[in-house]
Order: sequence, then structure tokens, then C-alpha cells
Amino acid sequence: MPTVKEVIQSRKSSIKYAKQTTEILATLELRINQIEKIRQKLLRHPKSSSNLIEQLNQLILPKLLDLIIQEKQAWEKLWKRFSRETINIGVAGRARQGKSTFLQNVCGLSDEHIPASNRMACTSVQSNIYHST
Repeated sequence: MPTVKEVIQSRKSSIKYAKQTTEILATLELRINQIEKIRQKLLRHPKSSSNLIEQLNQLILPKLLDLIIQEKQAWEKLWKRFSRETINIGVAGRARQGKSTFLQNVCGLSDEHIPASNRMACTSVQSNIYHST
């Protein structure tokens, strides 16, 4: 089972790819916006042939632009998530089923930091554990 430190380290290897993909999509968005402006000018130009206008009308750039923006937003979200130095772990279950022991193993902490007990419930409320070096 990987520890929190290992998970964060493995996420870091994906930061560069997510950032590059976000930047490529931002450039593509900019270029398509530029092409759309030119397309609109050509559609209004009095000397544009009917064939050209027909071909330009077949381009569905706004729909393509929407898809690119959605994709860019998804990659930005990944980039931000991979850049975080923290992870959130949610654990729920009945008493004395190993939730605290699981968290100890994942976080690399001891019973002193995350108490596990065979007596009363000791983590029956939200517990926030912060790592600092």
C-alpha cells in the first residue's frame, strides 16, 4: 500500500504533462478564436464567392471552441490537483473495523498520532491530520 508521501511524489511526475497540455489547449483556443474572426469577416465581405460562403458556413468553430475550453478546464483541474502538496482521504465504517490502522499505514504515523483502540471509538469525528517538515 503506497504512503501519502509516495502518492504525492507520483503525482508530481504528471504535473509537467498536465501543464503542457493545458498550454497547448490555450494556444489552440486562441488560434481558433482568430480563425473565427477571419471567418466572420469573410462571410460579410462583399466579394466572397457563394462557394466560399457555403464552405465557411460548414465550419462549426464555436462548437469546437467549446469542446477545447472544456478540455482545457479539465486539464487545468488536473494540473492544480497534481501540484498540491496534500491529499484528502475519506474513511468511513463501523467501529473497530481498522479505519485508524489503515490511516496509520497510509500516512506512516503511529498510534500516538492516529489513535487506534479496541475500547471506545477514538476517531468517530472528522480528524484532520497535517504533515509538516
